[in-house]
Amino acid sequence: MNWKRYASVTCLLVILAAALTGCGLLGAAEPTATPAPTDVPPTPTEMPSPTPEPPTATPTAEPPTATPEPTATPIPEKVEAWCLPLEFAGVSLDSAKTTVMPSGARPATFENGQLNLMVPAVACTFVYTSSQPLPAGTQLMFFDPGQSKPWLTTTLESPADAPNVGLSVINHTFVLNPPYWEISYVAEIRGADGTQKWASPLRVYKGKPPLCWNFQLPDPITLACPSIDGDWHVYETPVN
Repeated sequence: MNWKRYASVTCLLVILAAALTGCGLLGAAEPTATPAPTDVPPTPTEMPSPTPEPPTATPTAEPPTATPEPTATPIPEKVEAWCLPLEFAGVSLDSAKTTVMPSGARPATFENGQLNLMVPAVACTFVYTSSQPLPAGTQLMFFDPGQSKPWLTTTLESPADAPNVGLSVINHTFVLNPPYWEISYVAEIRGADGTQKWASPLRVYKGKPPLCWNFQLPDPITLACPSIDGDWHVYETPVN
């Protein structure tokens, strides 16, 4: 028997068996592959939606403001008056029918809430200025205080070039030369329908002369002073 060949074959079988055994061990020892975890994508967190701002109100376009037309300045209602003193004696009353006070005329004054006329005079003119054309039939009236019925009524006349102005010339004795040193009336202007347009207390007065010997005013008509025995005598002149 060839021992060398036998030994070689035996060694070869042993090596082969060991190799097979090693392969089996290696196969048994190799762990089963754990499947890799599946990556679950993270759920995105929803960001809060911004609260929408309320829409800015669009201003409504204002219509252009119309420029007002300039209006005429209203003429204030007023009354002017004057008297022609005795130096105008013999002058026609038509010359007193004017809206402009003549030179030398004595103007009325307005004091303490009343109109004041100084007399004696040959004529007194009243001029009323209205804010609108004066209706025909507008009248100037004179009343005793506390009375409702006028004792004198005149119609105002309007010049052709001034329809909003009315004038009246007074020549009544109880205005021009009343038998008193002074007397009070109420002057009033009324429209044709009776509507009152103006009214004022009216004081008609005379310039006061020197007092008599008894410190009283002389008679307003004769300018006479009483005598000592009580009779009136023109020749007794007032004292200074």
